[in-house]
Order: sequence, then structure tokens, then C-alpha cells
Amino acid sequence: MNMERIRDEMEAFRRESSREWYQGGAGLKDEVHMAAIYARYPSLFSRENVEEADSALAGAEASGDAAARRLRELRAALTLGFIREDLKELIDRTVNFEIAAKIKSPDGEEIPYRQSAVLLLNEPDRSRRAALESARMKVVAKKNDFLVPIHRKTHALAARLGYSGYLDMMAGVKTYPLAPVRDEMQRFLERTESLFAREL
Repeated sequence: MNMERIRDEMEAFRRESSREWYQGGAGLKDEVHMAAIYARYPSLFSRENVEEADSALAGAEASGDAAARRLRELRAALTLGFIREDLKELIDRTVNFEIAAKIKSPDGEEIPYRQSAVLLLNEPDRSRRAALESARMKVVAKKNDFLVPIHRKTHALAARLGYSGYLDMMAGVKTYPLAPVRDEMQRFLERTESLFAREL
């Protein structure tokens, strides 16, 4: 597949997937079906396309071509899409679990899990906040059962693309290094630990 066709398919895929995520997130649909969208683009997120984008990017960077920035973004989208395509059913099940999940409010009313975050932030009573948070954490624990295999498989797929792991892959496909951010945040945690413990 040539780069122009890859770009065209990527634009079409992004239009469809953005609409699907929006409708699911806005409550306009009871479920998202990203797997069906991936199925309509069966060859877009192939390893060959990732490698083709890598090669085109290397050539553009070597020649100082202004198209390098766009190629870098395309390569990142293809790389992440390669992983998400493999995980599409798991991701659908995870998102749809969260959309459908309900918790019991302190009054015994059943409310959507996603709505509970807003209620928690706006609840002035400490004991009611604690009850809401406890109910929310039960959903989080169940959601983690979906997320653990997704994370494990993501790391394995990053390795299949030649990266040492997920962080190495993200540093490779994004335009900013992640290690300095991690190191700065570690220093921040160390500097503020006693203040946090005291205020807590």
C-alpha cells in the first residue's frame, strides 16, 4: 500500500472512530463497536504499513523534508493502531463494561458509574463521599480485570515491533522523551512527600 493510500485510509478510519468514541462517551450510544470499524480497514494497521511509514520518515528526516512532521504523526498512528487492532475486542468489552456499570449512591439510588465521578466531586458531606468512592472502587477493581490483559498484550506487541517495551515505543513514536518527565515527577514526589503526609 503506498503512502497516499495509507493517508487516505487513515483519515477515513479516524473520522469513523472519532464519531464512535464521541457517541459512546456522550451517551448517544449504549455501546461502542470499534472492532467493527477496524474490520472495515483490514490492512491499514499491518506491520508492513508501520515499516513503510518508518522508512518514509527516515528518508524525509535525512533529506530535511518538511513532510517529516506529518510522516511522524502517521507513523505514530499506525504503530498504536497496530496494537489496538490486535486488542480491539478486549478494548470494546472494557469500554462497554464501563458504560454499562452502575453504582449505588449513599441514598440507595442506582447511578451510572461515569456520572458518579461528578457526584463525588460535588458532594460536600465527607461520609457520603467515602461511600461513593467505595462504590466506585468496586467498579474499578472489576475494570482492572479487563485492563490487565490489555496491558500485558500491549507490552508484548511493542516488543514484536522491535521496542524494548511500551515506554520505549512511546518515546520512539512521540516527539518528546518520557524519561525526563518520569524523573522530574519522581523528584517532585520526593520533595513533597512530608508535606503530603502532614496534610493528609
